[in-house]
Amino acid sequence: MKQLTIDLQDGFEDDTVVIEVDGREVYRKAHVRTRQQIGLADTVVAEVAGPRPRVEVRLLERRLALKLEPALESVAFLGVSLGRDGRLESRESAEPFGYL
Repeated sequence: MKQLTIDLQDGFEDDTVVIEVDGREVYRKAHVRTRQQIGLADTVVAEVAGPRPRVEVRLLERRLALKLEPALESVAFLGVSLGRDGRLESRESAEPFGYL
């Protein structure tokens, strides 16, 4: 099994966030808020079996969802932010994201 680290980054303000990986809920938390000093709200590490896990991030009150299938050959870290336009955005990386 491989690990996928999902960082909830910028734009979260008292949100209820649900994350599913391959149809399995791995995270559910209310009142998620970005710490502005470091640009990070929370982190979850999920075990994945296949090379392209199905990841879904939902913000319940905002009725927003983001569906992704990152390629684990090159991605081990996934950053999810709420953009200024009110949509969920993602960044993929082979290396951990840096936070202060």
